Amino acid sequence: MRALPEETFVFDFAPMCGPLVMSPRLEQVMRSGLERDAPVGEIIRQMMNERLESISKTGFGGSAEAEMWRRSGVKAIQVTLGGFELDPTGWDAAIRDLAWYMNAERCGDFLRLCRTAEELQSAAADGILGVLLGTQDAAWADPRFDRLHTLYHAGVRVVQLTYNQRNLIGDGCSEPANGGLSRFGAAFVKHAIDLGIIVDLSHCGEQTGLDAIDLADKPVAVTHAACNALHDHPRTKSDEILRALRDQDGYFGVVALPSFLARTGEATVDDMVRHVEHAAEVMGLERVGIATDWGGVTPDMPREMGDGAKRAFIAAGFAPHEVPPIGEALPEFDTYEKWPSITNALLGRFSPEETKGLVGGHWLSFMQRALSKA
Repeated sequence: MRALPEETFVFDFAPMCGPLVMSPRLEQVMRSGLERDAPVGEIIRQMMNERLESISKTGFGGSAEAEMWRRSGVKAIQVTLGGFELDPTGWDAAIRDLAWYMNAERCGDFLRLCRTAEELQSAAADGILGVLLGTQDAAWADPRFDRLHTLYHAGVRVVQLTYNQRNLIGDGCSEPANGGLSRFGAAFVKHAIDLGIIVDLSHCGEQTGLDAIDLADKPVAVTHAACNALHDHPRTKSDEILRALRDQDGYFGVVALPSFLARTGEATVDDMVRHVEHAAEVMGLERVGIATDWGGVTPDMPREMGDGAKRAFIAAGFAPHEVPPIGEALPEFDTYEKWPSITNALLGRFSPEETKGLVGGHWLSFMQRALSKA
């Protein structure tokens, strides 16, 4: 089988900074939280703090986590502020995550916060995980956009307009009304783009997405979704959205979550590749990439916290019947170390150069045109 060079730039969307790599100490922290009947987000926060304390004391290189990233081949990721607490809509959770990432960067060899395509490539060349900060909602937005400025100056470069529910900007994908951008939402989109922030439409309702694409004077993104033409689900995007992104030179990232890819909920990596092929047929291959959305519902979530995780996603805006099954994964991609199985599947349908673009190169090109000052 053909293979890509080991140094190939691989970019992913992993909202919780990759999988939870359990250790005896993290197990102890989890058990203590469960015994106190603490919310799952609070338990994960404590586990992440423990994880960072351990890294700061013993270093990252040579750890089980470092080996996991090496095996995956992933060089850089976009994360979600608020993701640790499974609270992508909350301002306080976002700020706590921001502090965690800033402290993690100080560890030296763990991760590096990046703001541009060039910085992501530089981190990869240095053998350090590049991290692009983003949010999955803007329900926290204030009338003067002070919070947006705060996030921008802290290094955030991707902001999703809505999660699944309606906010003051527009409708999320679970809202039945399918309302578009509000006047405030239109002002928010313009302000974010003027600042130099990528507008993300992944969880937005159809009309909110179309309105934002029509309004934006820079390319925007659907960073992590799938194609409605292949599977009718609130988290999939219509061909109309894909064509609008194509005409605006935007970007579309395909997820690896089975329930978003196939009606049976038992998808394989081949189903994922079919979504890539469909998006490429509509948009052009150069505007399509991979965004597994690993974290929160994937098999690394301890089973003991599954019910709490489902409640957290419902509280964040998923309708109960829309929450992906906790612990689900593609059979070929049931641990993060198996990320190369996605690359191998792509190589079965695309050339090596095309595959290099899909696994990371197209995202870098998109970032450059979306954040250009011209």
